[in-house]
Amino acid sequence: MPTCLIIDDEEEIRWVLKKLLEKNNYHALEAKNGEEALACIEKSFIDIAILDMRMPGISGMETLEKIIAIDQEIKVIILTALNDVKLAVEAMKKGAFNYFVKPIDNEELLLTLSKAMEHKQMREEVDYLKEKYLQAESQNIIGEDTSLKHIMTMLCQVASSDITILITGESGTGKQVIAERIHNMSPRMHGPFVTVDLSIIPQELIESELFGYEKGAFTGAYKRKPGKFFIAQKGTLFLDEISNLTSITQSKLLRFLETKYIEPLGTVTPIKLDVRIIAATNHNLAELVDKSIFRADLYYRLKVVTIELPSLRSRKEDIMPLIEHFIKTYNDEYKKNIKGLSKETLDLLLNYQWPGNIRELKNYMQAAVLLANEYIEPQHLPQDFHKAPAFQANMEATFDTLNLKEAKETMIQDMERKIILAALTKAKGNKRRAARLLGISFKNLYNLIHKLNIPLDGSYKQE
Repeated sequence: MPTCLIIDDEEEIRWVLKKLLEKNNYHALEAKNGEEALACIEKSFIDIAILDMRMPGISGMETLEKIIAIDQEIKVIILTALNDVKLAVEAMKKGAFNYFVKPIDNEELLLTLSKAMEHKQMREEVDYLKEKYLQAESQNIIGEDTSLKHIMTMLCQVASSDITILITGESGTGKQVIAERIHNMSPRMHGPFVTVDLSIIPQELIESELFGYEKGAFTGAYKRKPGKFFIAQKGTLFLDEISNLTSITQSKLLRFLETKYIEPLGTVTPIKLDVRIIAATNHNLAELVDKSIFRADLYYRLKVVTIELPSLRSRKEDIMPLIEHFIKTYNDEYKKNIKGLSKETLDLLLNYQWPGNIRELKNYMQAAVLLANEYIEPQHLPQDFHKAPAFQANMEATFDTLNLKEAKETMIQDMERKIILAALTKAKGNKRRAARLLGISFKNLYNLIHKLNIPLDGSYKQE
Protein backbone atom coordinates (compact mmCIF):
# COMPACT_ATOMS: atom_id res chain seq x y z
CA MET A 1 0.00 0.00 0.00
CA PRO A 2 1.55 3.37 -1.03
CA THR A 3 2.15 5.87 1.75
CA CYS A 4 1.09 9.48 1.18
CA LEU A 5 2.01 12.39 3.47
CA ILE A 6 -0.48 15.30 3.56
CA ILE A 7 1.24 18.59 4.50
CA ASP A 8 -1.23 21.42 5.11
CA ASP A 9 -1.85 23.81 7.99
CA GLU A 10 -5.66 23.55 7.55
CA GLU A 11 -6.97 20.62 9.59
CA GLU A 12 -10.17 20.35 7.52
CA ILE A 13 -8.24 19.92 4.27
CA ARG A 14 -6.01 17.27 5.87
CA TRP A 15 -9.09 15.40 7.14
CA VAL A 16 -10.85 15.43 3.74
CA LEU A 17 -7.72 14.33 1.87
CA LYS A 18 -6.96 11.59 4.39
CA LYS A 19 -10.46 10.11 4.02
CA LEU A 20 -10.19 10.27 0.23
CA LEU A 21 -6.80 8.56 0.22
CA GLU A 22 -7.71 5.82 2.69
CA LYS A 23 -10.87 5.07 0.71
CA ASN A 24 -8.66 4.52 -2.35
CA ASN A 25 -6.09 2.20 -0.74
CA TYR A 26 -3.44 4.71 0.29
CA HIS A 27 -1.85 4.82 3.73
CA ALA A 28 -2.21 8.49 4.75
CA LEU A 29 -0.04 10.43 7.21
CA GLU A 30 -0.52 14.07 8.27
CA ALA A 31 1.72 17.07 9.04
CA LYS A 32 0.47 20.59 9.79
CA ASN A 33 3.70 22.34 8.77
CA GLY A 34 7.05 21.82 7.08
CA GLU A 35 8.88 20.98 10.29
CA GLU A 36 6.47 18.15 11.13
CA ALA A 37 6.64 16.91 7.54
CA LEU A 38 10.43 16.67 7.52
CA ALA A 39 10.42 14.88 10.88
CA CYS A 40 7.88 12.40 9.51
CA ILE A 41 9.92 11.76 6.35
CA GLU A 42 13.04 11.07 8.42
CA LYS A 43 11.34 8.28 10.35
CA SER A 44 8.88 6.87 7.78
CA PHE A 45 9.04 5.64 4.18
CA ILE A 46 6.97 8.04 2.06
CA ASP A 47 5.99 7.48 -1.57
CA ILE A 48 4.05 10.70 -2.25
CA ALA A 49 3.79 14.06 -0.46
CA ILE A 50 0.86 16.46 -1.01
CA LEU A 51 2.30 19.85 -0.07
CA ASP A 52 0.53 23.18 0.49
CA MET A 53 2.73 26.12 -0.57
CA ARG A 54 1.41 28.59 2.03
CA MET A 55 2.03 27.50 5.62
CA PRO A 56 3.36 29.05 8.83
CA GLY A 57 7.00 28.36 9.65
CA ILE A 58 9.24 27.23 6.83
CA SER A 59 7.70 27.87 3.42
CA GLY A 60 6.31 25.26 1.08
CA MET A 61 9.16 25.91 -1.36
CA GLU A 62 11.79 25.38 1.33
CA THR A 63 9.96 22.27 2.51
CA LEU A 64 9.96 20.94 -1.07
CA GLU A 65 13.71 21.49 -1.40
CA LYS A 66 14.38 19.73 1.91
CA ILE A 67 12.12 16.79 1.02
CA ILE A 68 14.00 16.26 -2.24
CA ALA A 69 17.32 16.58 -0.40
CA ILE A 70 16.26 13.83 2.03
CA ASP A 71 14.72 11.50 -0.57
CA GLN A 72 14.50 12.48 -4.23
CA GLU A 73 12.32 9.44 -4.94
CA ILE A 74 9.36 11.02 -3.09
CA LYS A 75 6.84 12.39 -5.60
CA VAL A 76 5.69 15.83 -4.39
CA ILE A 77 2.31 17.21 -5.51
CA ILE A 78 1.83 20.93 -4.86
CA LEU A 79 -1.40 22.57 -3.63
CA THR A 80 -1.69 26.29 -4.32
CA ALA A 81 -4.16 29.17 -4.55
CA LEU A 82 -5.10 30.67 -7.92
CA ASN A 83 -2.87 33.71 -7.38
CA ASP A 84 0.14 31.48 -6.56
CA VAL A 85 0.35 29.56 -9.86
CA LYS A 86 3.75 31.11 -10.68
CA LEU A 87 5.05 29.76 -7.38
CA ALA A 88 3.73 26.31 -8.25
CA VAL A 89 5.45 26.42 -11.64
CA GLU A 90 8.70 27.35 -9.89
CA ALA A 91 8.18 24.36 -7.60
CA MET A 92 7.83 22.11 -10.67
CA LYS A 93 11.20 23.37 -11.89
CA LYS A 94 12.70 22.42 -8.53
CA GLY A 95 11.44 18.85 -8.76
CA ALA A 96 7.73 18.73 -7.85
CA PHE A 97 5.77 16.09 -9.78
CA ASN A 98 2.60 18.16 -10.40
CA TYR A 99 0.45 20.91 -8.89
CA PHE A 100 -3.23 21.63 -8.21
CA VAL A 101 -5.05 24.92 -7.74
CA LYS A 102 -7.51 24.87 -4.82
CA PRO A 103 -10.29 23.76 -4.65
CA ILE A 104 -9.09 20.30 -5.68
CA ASP A 105 -10.93 17.99 -8.07
CA ASN A 106 -10.83 14.61 -6.30
CA GLU A 107 -10.86 12.53 -9.49
CA GLU A 108 -8.00 14.50 -11.01
CA LEU A 109 -6.01 14.21 -7.79
CA LEU A 110 -6.49 10.43 -7.67
CA LEU A 111 -5.46 10.16 -11.32
CA THR A 112 -2.31 12.19 -10.61
CA LEU A 113 -1.51 10.04 -7.57
CA SER A 114 -1.84 6.94 -9.74
CA LYS A 115 0.47 8.44 -12.37
CA ALA A 116 2.97 9.40 -9.67
CA MET A 117 3.10 5.81 -8.42
CA GLU A 118 3.42 4.48 -11.98
CA HIS A 119 6.29 6.90 -12.59
CA LYS A 120 7.95 5.88 -9.32
CA GLN A 121 7.61 2.17 -10.08
CA MET A 122 8.84 2.65 -13.64
CA ARG A 123 11.90 4.53 -12.33
CA GLU A 124 12.60 1.75 -9.84
CA GLU A 125 12.24 -0.86 -12.62
CA VAL A 126 14.64 1.05 -14.88
CA ASP A 127 17.16 1.37 -12.03
CA TYR A 128 16.76 -2.35 -11.31
CA LEU A 129 17.34 -3.30 -14.96
CA LYS A 130 20.37 -1.00 -15.19
CA GLU A 131 21.84 -2.59 -12.09
CA LYS A 132 21.19 -6.08 -13.43
CA TYR A 133 22.77 -5.17 -16.76
CA LEU A 134 25.89 -3.81 -15.07
CA GLN A 135 26.11 -6.89 -12.86
CA ALA A 136 25.58 -9.39 -15.69
CA GLU A 137 29.23 -9.59 -16.74
CA SER A 138 30.48 -9.89 -13.18
CA GLN A 139 28.08 -12.78 -12.56
CA ASN A 140 29.45 -14.91 -15.40
CA ILE A 141 31.06 -17.95 -13.82
CA ILE A 142 33.95 -18.91 -16.07
CA GLY A 143 35.66 -22.28 -15.91
CA GLU A 144 35.87 -25.95 -16.85
CA ASP A 145 37.08 -27.25 -13.49
CA THR A 146 35.17 -30.34 -12.33
CA SER A 147 34.52 -28.97 -8.84
CA LEU A 148 33.18 -25.74 -10.36
CA LYS A 149 30.74 -27.68 -12.55
CA HIS A 150 29.56 -29.55 -9.45
CA ILE A 151 28.97 -26.20 -7.72
CA MET A 152 26.92 -24.91 -10.67
CA THR A 153 24.73 -28.02 -10.49
CA MET A 154 24.25 -27.44 -6.77
CA LEU A 155 23.25 -23.79 -7.37
CA CYS A 156 20.43 -24.90 -9.66
CA GLN A 157 19.19 -27.25 -6.94
CA VAL A 158 19.22 -24.80 -4.02
CA ALA A 159 18.33 -21.48 -5.69
CA SER A 160 14.58 -22.11 -5.89
CA SER A 161 14.22 -22.64 -2.12
CA ASP A 162 14.72 -20.25 0.80
CA ILE A 163 17.25 -22.49 2.49
CA THR A 164 20.14 -20.76 4.28
CA ILE A 165 23.49 -21.17 2.50
CA LEU A 166 27.08 -20.88 3.73
CA ILE A 167 29.74 -20.17 1.09
CA THR A 168 33.36 -20.85 2.07
CA GLY A 169 36.63 -20.28 0.27
CA GLU A 170 39.72 -18.13 0.20
CA SER A 171 39.51 -14.38 -0.31
CA GLY A 172 38.89 -13.53 -3.96
CA THR A 173 37.42 -16.88 -5.03
CA GLY A 174 34.09 -15.31 -6.01
CA LYS A 175 31.83 -15.84 -2.99
CA GLN A 176 29.76 -12.73 -3.72
CA VAL A 177 29.41 -13.70 -7.40
CA ILE A 178 28.02 -17.09 -6.34
CA ALA A 179 25.63 -15.45 -3.85
CA GLU A 180 24.35 -13.06 -6.55
CA ARG A 181 23.91 -15.97 -8.96
CA ILE A 182 21.79 -17.82 -6.37
CA HIS A 183 19.67 -14.70 -5.82
CA ASN A 184 19.15 -14.13 -9.56
CA MET A 185 18.13 -17.76 -10.10
CA SER A 186 15.64 -17.65 -7.21
CA PRO A 187 12.00 -16.49 -6.94
CA ARG A 188 13.43 -13.44 -5.11
CA MET A 189 15.27 -12.20 -8.21
CA HIS A 190 13.10 -9.06 -8.45
CA GLY A 191 13.73 -8.22 -4.81
CA PRO A 192 16.85 -6.49 -3.45
CA PHE A 193 20.22 -8.21 -3.13
CA VAL A 194 21.93 -6.51 -0.18
CA THR A 195 25.60 -7.13 0.59
CA VAL A 196 27.19 -6.45 3.98
CA ASP A 197 30.96 -6.86 4.32
CA LEU A 198 31.26 -7.44 8.06
CA SER A 199 35.06 -7.25 7.94
CA ILE A 200 35.04 -3.49 7.27
CA ILE A 201 32.40 -2.47 9.85
CA PRO A 202 33.64 -1.60 13.36
CA GLN A 203 32.38 -4.28 15.74
CA GLU A 204 30.51 -1.77 17.90
CA LEU A 205 28.47 -0.68 14.83
CA ILE A 206 27.60 -4.10 13.39
CA GLU A 207 24.35 -4.49 15.37
CA SER A 208 22.95 -1.09 14.35
CA GLU A 209 24.09 -1.56 10.74
CA LEU A 210 22.29 -4.89 10.43
CA PHE A 211 19.16 -4.34 12.51
CA GLY A 212 18.77 -0.55 12.37
CA TYR A 213 17.76 1.76 15.18
CA GLU A 214 15.04 4.15 16.30
CA LYS A 215 15.55 7.84 16.94
CA GLY A 216 17.11 8.34 20.38
CA ALA A 217 18.26 4.72 20.69
CA PHE A 218 21.74 5.96 21.64
CA THR A 219 23.79 9.14 21.68
CA GLY A 220 23.95 10.47 18.14
CA ALA A 221 20.84 8.62 16.91
CA TYR A 222 19.10 11.78 15.73
CA LYS A 223 16.77 9.99 13.32
CA ARG A 224 15.49 6.52 12.60
CA LYS A 225 17.70 4.36 10.38
CA PRO A 226 16.52 1.11 8.80
CA GLY A 227 19.04 -1.71 9.00
CA LYS A 228 20.26 -3.96 6.19
CA PHE A 229 17.70 -6.61 7.16
CA PHE A 230 14.88 -4.14 6.54
CA ILE A 231 16.40 -2.97 3.24
CA ALA A 232 16.62 -6.61 2.08
CA GLN A 233 12.89 -7.23 2.65
CA LYS A 234 11.51 -9.68 0.02
CA GLY A 235 15.06 -10.25 -1.20
CA THR A 236 18.40 -11.72 -0.14
CA LEU A 237 20.86 -10.53 2.51
CA PHE A 238 24.45 -11.59 1.83
CA LEU A 239 26.57 -11.51 5.00
CA ASP A 240 30.20 -11.60 3.91
CA GLU A 241 32.86 -12.56 6.49
CA ILE A 242 30.25 -13.89 8.91
CA SER A 243 32.99 -14.80 11.40
CA ASN A 244 33.25 -11.09 12.31
CA LEU A 245 29.83 -11.05 14.00
CA THR A 246 29.85 -10.05 17.66
CA SER A 247 28.25 -12.36 20.22
CA ILE A 248 25.18 -10.08 20.43
CA THR A 249 24.65 -10.01 16.68
CA GLN A 250 25.21 -13.77 16.50
CA SER A 251 22.31 -14.19 18.95
CA LYS A 252 20.07 -11.79 17.02
CA LEU A 253 20.87 -13.48 13.69
CA LEU A 254 20.10 -16.88 15.20
CA ARG A 255 16.77 -15.56 16.45
CA PHE A 256 15.92 -14.26 12.97
CA LEU A 257 16.79 -17.60 11.36
CA GLU A 258 14.50 -19.35 13.85
CA THR A 259 11.58 -16.88 14.01
CA LYS A 260 11.99 -14.40 11.08
CA TYR A 261 11.73 -11.52 13.60
CA ILE A 262 14.24 -8.73 14.30
CA GLU A 263 14.34 -5.97 16.92
CA PRO A 264 15.94 -2.65 15.91
CA LEU A 265 17.90 -0.87 18.63
CA GLY A 266 15.67 1.34 20.76
CA THR A 267 12.51 -0.73 20.44
CA VAL A 268 11.10 -3.86 22.07
CA THR A 269 8.57 -4.42 19.29
CA PRO A 270 9.68 -7.29 17.02
CA ILE A 271 9.36 -6.78 13.26
CA LYS A 272 8.66 -9.76 11.02
CA LEU A 273 10.65 -9.80 7.77
CA ASP A 274 10.84 -11.98 4.68
CA VAL A 275 14.58 -12.20 3.92
CA ARG A 276 16.79 -15.03 2.71
CA ILE A 277 20.24 -15.29 4.32
CA ILE A 278 23.39 -16.27 2.44
CA ALA A 279 26.58 -16.11 4.50
CA ALA A 280 30.24 -16.39 3.50
CA THR A 281 33.61 -16.71 5.19
CA ASN A 282 37.25 -17.42 4.44
CA HIS A 283 37.77 -18.70 8.00
CA ASN A 284 37.21 -22.16 9.44
CA LEU A 285 34.01 -21.66 11.43
CA ALA A 286 34.27 -25.12 13.01
CA GLU A 287 37.57 -24.08 14.62
CA LEU A 288 35.99 -20.83 15.84
CA VAL A 289 33.18 -22.89 17.39
CA ASP A 290 35.75 -25.09 19.18
CA LYS A 291 37.38 -21.91 20.54
CA SER A 292 33.96 -20.58 21.69
CA ILE A 293 34.32 -17.56 19.39
CA PHE A 294 31.38 -18.54 17.18
CA ARG A 295 28.08 -20.00 18.42
CA ALA A 296 27.67 -23.69 17.61
CA ASP A 297 23.87 -23.42 17.20
CA LEU A 298 24.27 -20.55 14.72
CA TYR A 299 26.98 -22.44 12.84
CA TYR A 300 24.69 -25.44 12.33
CA ARG A 301 21.84 -23.15 11.28
CA LEU A 302 24.05 -21.48 8.66
CA LYS A 303 25.64 -24.61 7.20
CA VAL A 304 22.40 -26.30 6.12
CA VAL A 305 23.92 -26.13 2.63
CA THR A 306 27.65 -25.40 2.32
CA ILE A 307 29.31 -24.42 -0.95
CA GLU A 308 33.11 -24.58 -0.87
CA LEU A 309 34.80 -22.61 -3.65
CA PRO A 310 38.17 -23.85 -4.96
CA SER A 311 41.23 -21.59 -5.09
CA LEU A 312 42.44 -20.39 -8.49
CA ARG A 313 45.79 -22.19 -8.10
CA SER A 314 43.88 -25.48 -7.80
CA ARG A 315 42.10 -24.90 -11.13
CA LYS A 316 44.94 -23.88 -13.44
CA GLU A 317 42.93 -24.92 -16.51
CA ASP A 318 40.56 -22.01 -15.82
CA ILE A 319 43.22 -19.27 -15.78
CA MET A 320 43.30 -18.84 -19.57
CA PRO A 321 39.48 -18.69 -20.01
CA LEU A 322 39.34 -16.13 -17.19
CA ILE A 323 42.11 -14.05 -18.79
CA GLU A 324 40.27 -14.06 -22.12
CA HIS A 325 37.05 -13.04 -20.37
CA PHE A 326 38.68 -10.14 -18.51
CA ILE A 327 40.53 -8.91 -21.62
CA LYS A 328 37.22 -8.81 -23.51
CA THR A 329 35.48 -7.06 -20.60
CA TYR A 330 38.11 -4.33 -20.26
CA ASN A 331 38.60 -3.97 -24.01
CA ASP A 332 34.90 -3.06 -24.15
CA GLU A 333 35.06 -0.81 -21.09
CA TYR A 334 38.18 1.14 -22.10
CA LYS A 335 37.61 1.04 -25.89
CA LYS A 336 40.87 -0.90 -26.38
CA ASN A 337 41.81 -3.67 -28.80
CA ILE A 338 44.19 -5.89 -26.83
CA LYS A 339 44.62 -9.12 -28.80
CA GLY A 340 46.13 -11.28 -26.08
CA LEU A 341 49.26 -12.09 -24.08
CA SER A 342 52.86 -12.64 -25.04
CA LYS A 343 54.22 -16.12 -24.29
CA GLU A 344 56.40 -14.73 -21.47
CA THR A 345 53.38 -13.09 -19.83
CA LEU A 346 51.27 -16.24 -20.10
CA ASP A 347 54.03 -18.36 -18.55
CA LEU A 348 54.28 -15.92 -15.66
CA LEU A 349 50.53 -15.94 -15.04
CA LEU A 350 50.26 -19.73 -15.22
CA ASN A 351 53.15 -20.22 -12.77
CA TYR A 352 51.92 -17.62 -10.28
CA GLN A 353 50.29 -18.91 -7.07
CA TRP A 354 47.40 -16.38 -7.00
CA PRO A 355 47.00 -15.74 -3.27
CA GLY A 356 44.25 -13.24 -4.12
CA ASN A 357 42.55 -15.71 -6.50
CA ILE A 358 40.12 -14.47 -9.20
CA ARG A 359 39.89 -10.95 -7.75
CA GLU A 360 43.67 -10.57 -8.03
CA LEU A 361 43.69 -11.85 -11.63
CA LYS A 362 40.84 -9.50 -12.52
CA ASN A 363 42.67 -6.48 -11.07
CA TYR A 364 45.90 -7.39 -12.89
CA MET A 365 44.09 -7.78 -16.21
CA GLN A 366 42.32 -4.44 -15.74
CA ALA A 367 45.65 -2.65 -15.25
CA ALA A 368 47.34 -4.57 -18.08
CA VAL A 369 44.62 -3.79 -20.63
CA LEU A 370 44.91 -0.11 -19.74
CA LEU A 371 48.69 -0.07 -20.16
CA ALA A 372 49.20 -2.33 -23.19
CA ASN A 373 48.85 -1.40 -26.85
CA GLU A 374 48.34 -4.70 -28.70
CA TYR A 375 49.70 -7.56 -26.59
CA ILE A 376 50.14 -7.70 -22.82
CA GLU A 377 53.83 -7.95 -21.91
CA PRO A 378 55.40 -8.64 -18.48
CA GLN A 379 56.06 -4.91 -17.93
CA HIS A 380 52.31 -4.24 -18.17
CA LEU A 381 51.67 -6.26 -15.01
CA PRO A 382 51.56 -4.28 -11.72
CA GLN A 383 54.76 -3.94 -9.71
CA ASP A 384 53.55 -6.04 -6.78
CA PHE A 385 53.21 -8.96 -9.21
CA HIS A 386 56.84 -8.46 -10.26
CA LYS A 387 57.92 -8.88 -6.63
CA ALA A 388 56.33 -12.32 -6.40
CA PRO A 389 58.77 -15.30 -6.19
CA ALA A 390 57.32 -16.89 -9.35
CA PHE A 391 57.97 -13.71 -11.30
CA GLN A 392 61.52 -13.30 -10.00
CA ALA A 393 62.48 -16.86 -11.00
CA ASN A 394 60.95 -16.47 -14.42
CA MET A 395 62.56 -13.06 -14.97
CA GLU A 396 66.02 -14.48 -14.25
CA ALA A 397 65.50 -17.07 -16.97
CA THR A 398 64.07 -14.48 -19.37
CA PHE A 399 66.83 -11.94 -18.71
CA ASP A 400 69.43 -14.45 -19.92
CA THR A 401 67.88 -14.22 -23.39
CA LEU A 402 68.25 -10.43 -23.59
CA ASN A 403 71.29 -8.78 -25.07
CA LEU A 404 72.90 -5.76 -23.41
CA LYS A 405 71.19 -3.26 -25.72
CA GLU A 406 67.70 -4.66 -24.99
CA ALA A 407 68.36 -4.76 -21.24
CA LYS A 408 69.59 -1.15 -21.27
CA GLU A 409 66.54 0.03 -23.24
CA THR A 410 64.19 -1.75 -20.83
CA MET A 411 65.85 -0.13 -17.80
CA ILE A 412 65.77 3.35 -19.39
CA GLN A 413 62.07 3.04 -20.26
CA ASP A 414 61.29 1.89 -16.74
CA MET A 415 63.11 4.92 -15.29
CA GLU A 416 61.42 7.31 -17.76
CA ARG A 417 58.05 5.91 -16.81
CA LYS A 418 58.64 6.40 -13.08
CA ILE A 419 59.82 10.01 -13.59
CA ILE A 420 56.82 10.90 -15.77
CA LEU A 421 54.39 9.27 -13.33
CA ALA A 422 55.93 11.27 -10.47
CA ALA A 423 55.59 14.51 -12.47
CA LEU A 424 51.97 13.76 -13.39
CA THR A 425 51.14 13.00 -9.77
CA LYS A 426 52.78 16.24 -8.58
CA ALA A 427 50.91 18.18 -11.29
CA LYS A 428 47.64 16.48 -10.25
CA GLY A 429 47.17 15.12 -13.77
CA ASN A 430 47.75 18.44 -15.55
CA LYS A 431 49.94 17.38 -18.47
CA ARG A 432 51.06 20.89 -19.48
CA ARG A 433 52.21 21.58 -15.92
CA ALA A 434 53.94 18.17 -15.80
CA ALA A 435 55.81 19.02 -19.03
CA ARG A 436 57.04 22.28 -17.46
CA LEU A 437 58.20 20.39 -14.35
CA LEU A 438 60.13 17.96 -16.57
CA GLY A 439 61.59 20.72 -18.73
CA ILE A 440 60.26 19.24 -21.98
CA SER A 441 57.64 20.33 -24.50
CA PHE A 442 54.02 19.25 -24.17
CA LYS A 443 54.34 17.37 -27.49
CA ASN A 444 57.37 15.41 -26.22
CA LEU A 445 55.54 14.51 -23.02
CA TYR A 446 52.49 13.39 -24.99
CA ASN A 447 54.67 11.16 -27.20
CA LEU A 448 56.39 9.64 -24.15
CA ILE A 449 53.03 8.96 -22.49
CA HIS A 450 51.96 6.95 -25.55
CA LYS A 451 55.33 5.24 -25.93
CA LEU A 452 55.40 4.12 -22.29
CA ASN A 453 51.70 3.11 -22.21
CA ILE A 454 50.82 5.55 -19.44
CA PRO A 455 47.00 5.78 -19.19
CA LEU A 456 45.54 9.18 -20.03
CA ASP A 457 42.49 8.89 -17.76
CA GLY A 458 44.27 9.42 -14.43
CA SER A 459 44.38 5.74 -13.42
CA TYR A 460 48.19 6.02 -13.27
CA LYS A 461 47.62 7.24 -9.71
CA GLN A 462 46.87 3.66 -8.71
CA GLU A 463 50.27 2.35 -9.83
